[in-house]
Amino acid sequence: MFVEYGFAGLNLNKILLRVIASNKRAIHVYEKAGFKKTRIGCEISQPSGDEISVVFMELNIK
Repeated sequence: MFVEYGFAGLNLNKILLRVIASNKRAIHVYEKAGFKKTRIGCEISQPSGDEISVVFMELNIK
């Protein structure tokens, strides 16, 4: 799994990600993997000028 590689192979202390807020399935999967929500509902501008709401999540080394 990429989490194990990040912590063991790359010696990371934290893994961060962002996911589109409306993607409930992905958020659920990340939470099952141990990720915690850190910021919810942040707006990200797209090159097209549209804005989308995203959730930032993180997983810290145990």
